[in-house]
Amino acid sequence: MSDPRAKPAVPRLDEEDPRAPTVRPPFDPEAYARESETNIRLETVPPSNRPTAPPPPGVSQYLPGITSGTMQSLGSVTSDAVPSLAVAREDLEWFDLAQPTRTLLALVDGVAPIAGLAERAGVTLDGAMASFHELARDGIVTLRH
Repeated sequence: MSDPRAKPAVPRLDEEDPRAPTVRPPFDPEAYARESETNIRLETVPPSNRPTAPPPPGVSQYLPGITSGTMQSLGSVTSDAVPSLAVAREDLEWFDLAQPTRTLLALVDGVAPIAGLAERAGVTLDGAMASFHELARDGIVTLRH
């Protein structure tokens, strides 16, 4: 048997033991929390110095009742509108475009109007206007009237 004198009178608890007593810290936690909250400074962001500008001429304003920010500026693509690429020519291969649309885009130079591009590409004017409407909506081209 074991010798009872070898054991301490009070069992020693390990600090990692869940039965270990909780020791109060050497400071007041509530006072520390209050002091910490008063030291918090919120960073304020100054308003932008960039001026806002009205839309360019020919771009319609938001219509009453439209709350999503959708503009109706692309609904009236005309044959005399001049398309310009809004993406790099090398990036066009990433888009899933029909061959007539790719043919039209290959001819876009920022000078020729849609009617001229349609004639050179051998595409109907209605088809070219529909293609450029979708391209402008998707942000691949911009149209200048």
